[in-house]
Amino acid sequence: MNQIGTFLWTDGINFFDTLHKKIYNKRPRKVYDKMAVTKKLLAPPKTLQLSLIPTWSCNLRCPHCFVLKKLNKNLTPEETQIENLEKFIKWHQDKYTHKKLTGLIIGGEPLLFPDICMEYIKLIKSFGGFCTLTTNMSVPINDKIIEIYNILDQSQVSIDGPEEVHNKTRFFNLNMIDEVKTKPNLFVQVIENLKILKKHNLTKKIHVAVSIRKDLEQKKAVAEIKLILRALGIENITIGHIAESAYYNKTQQQKITSMREMAKPCCSFRYMRHFVVQGNKLYADYFDRKEASFLGSLDQNFEKLPIKYEAHLKQNMPILKDKTCLSCSALPICWGQCVGHTLFDNFVPSEFCNQQQMIDKMRGFLENPSYIENLKKDESNT
Repeated sequence: MNQIGTFLWTDGINFFDTLHKKIYNKRPRKVYDKMAVTKKLLAPPKTLQLSLIPTWSCNLRCPHCFVLKKLNKNLTPEETQIENLEKFIKWHQDKYTHKKLTGLIIGGEPLLFPDICMEYIKLIKSFGGFCTLTTNMSVPINDKIIEIYNILDQSQVSIDGPEEVHNKTRFFNLNMIDEVKTKPNLFVQVIENLKILKKHNLTKKIHVAVSIRKDLEQKKAVAEIKLILRALGIENITIGHIAESAYYNKTQQQKITSMREMAKPCCSFRYMRHFVVQGNKLYADYFDRKEASFLGSLDQNFEKLPIKYEAHLKQNMPILKDKTCLSCSALPICWGQCVGHTLFDNFVPSEFCNQQQMIDKMRGFLENPSYIENLKKDESNT
């Protein structure tokens, strides 16, 4: 019997129906009910999720980066008026009568500006919120960063495999290093930083997202990086593929301990009333490159935000526009998670998000040596 109106997500083992609050141990057959999904998307939010951008600068230039084109070429902060952000949080919680708040500090590389990160964390924690930070962990650890990790709830660190793999995949932003000096070993720098955090008993807060190239998966690279990380006291490890958000291991023997797929419902960052804070501006989409998701400024009246947010959602949410989404078996783990996912067969990517096109493009970049050389030339000429 078909499950009408299900809106699922999976943790890699169970399936969760967020419309009817049911749990299944296998994917149910389903027909998506557009009205039920729309009601879910437009329901009053029970939480506020903020992506906080201290900077769009980054000390690396990784060809598989989802926001490569948004990065600043030089060291530039996105300074936010903390008092106005505090007013926005209070307004949102009062309007929707909730107290749940999560903050994700991301960029760019956030730890290039630890003072701004600290302001964000203290603000989120003052509301009793949960705060996490995403980093490439290649900025040398100092006392300010140690202080950040002492009050931070969790940090996601991106690594692309053991030393040889990582260093062939990630590249320094040449604007931010002295080429006269010997370039540091990027992987060694990451590991040294993690060792420092271990000395301060802080590695339990670390979640390492290993994104490895498919052609290296069977060459013991996964086992090697797992051993290195566990020696540092890091057990929270997610294994995925470069340019592909996640994959599923079919058997329990293959499943990595503590692995949890980063799976969320269709474009969940939108329906959770997710706001991106860049400087004093509010956006609805972290990936936006054309200002299409701009909602307003922190120094303006907030009452028009829900109207703008709903209009943006209706205009851009694939499931509300594309009929293929409603019948797509990959919808439970959409927004890139579905691509190449072995739980699902014969899916058709939405014409609006078309993640397959992105995947093909990223693969082409990684397999093209001239792309890497041009990337280096672009950075050195600016």
